[in-house]
Amino acid sequence: MSNLSQFDSDPIHQLRYYRHCLADGERMDIHSDAIRNKGCLVPADRILTKLLVQKLFADLPEDEPSRDILYCPLCLQQSMKDGGKASSTTVYPFWIPAILARTGELRPPRDDIGIPWLVRGVLAPNEYLNREYPVLSSVERVDRVGTTLQIDRANWKVYLASALDYFRGCSR
Repeated sequence: MSNLSQFDSDPIHQLRYYRHCLADGERMDIHSDAIRNKGCLVPADRILTKLLVQKLFADLPEDEPSRDILYCPLCLQQSMKDGGKASSTTVYPFWIPAILARTGELRPPRDDIGIPWLVRGVLAPNEYLNREYPVLSSVERVDRVGTTLQIDRANWKVYLASALDYFRGCSR
């Protein structure tokens, strides 16, 4: 049994708890149902066709040259659990903010605020206990890697390589 009186009187523990709460809010998951219903799934190795780009811009005025998107280079689905077929929950653990131009070109976000993130469900400690989300890293490791994070935004290829380096650094 833990001694909560020690936690309540220790400002370091209080600040650490507060920081974890804030981090949890910033690292939210985008549920697979929302992606299927409102998003657009395009395999990362597939060329964005003109028809697909037109679909993605259908709700924007003609003079909008680009739109913000989220790029997810990885999805995970558990196929077996305890020797039997598992639920069909798909987890999208890593999101990279990007811009899609009407030409179909992907670009880095315009500002430094849009940075890649691992969703909170794949970071330990978590409440999922590997039922749906595999643990790929920890909050502490993501914070440690993030303190030295260098995301180069020169162009999409360089930006994507930087984002994937960040993912590898967090998930070792």
